[in-house]
Amino acid sequence: MYFLSALLFLFSLASCACALFLPQRNYLIPAGAEGDVYIFYGVEGGLKVEKSLNTTTFHIPDSRFLITNSVSEPSYFNANYYYVKNDGSRSRLEVEYSSLHRTEENLRNTAPFIWFPRNGSSSWSEIPCEVKYEQFYVGTRLNMLARPQRSVTKIIFDSKISSNRTPIFFAEVGRKLKTRP
Repeated sequence: MYFLSALLFLFSLASCACALFLPQRNYLIPAGAEGDVYIFYGVEGGLKVEKSLNTTTFHIPDSRFLITNSVSEPSYFNANYYYVKNDGSRSRLEVEYSSLHRTEENLRNTAPFIWFPRNGSSSWSEIPCEVKYEQFYVGTRLNMLARPQRSVTKIIFDSKISSNRTPIFFAEVGRKLKTRP
């Protein structure tokens, strides 16, 4: 029994030590932003993300659509999400990775949070290749529960990302992605 307890302790210690060395991702979101956030990867002419040693920082614009020339790196990482005020101060946001149910507690909770961060890929007829992206919701639980459920394609084409030029914009993105080595 002592051996099993010692083995469990060592495994727990090793797990914690490994977490210290996982790459870090910081998502800096303008304070008050609310809705779906998208990060599109591998777009020539897109913004560069800030990278240092073990940390990648994503500066999310007011539009909540970050288009980056960075390549999506599937791996394990620790993610930190922050609201950033104009003065540069940060407030860390809680993350909910599971279902969000319509309960009295959730309907009364006005604290901003992150819901269901995930990776995806899509293609549309206007894009000659696959687009890789990250998506998550930022805002309150009440507003999350009140919004209609829509597909990724519907959200993007209805968004303010490029107003009436959305199909042209994505065709342009597709051409840039296609020319990447």
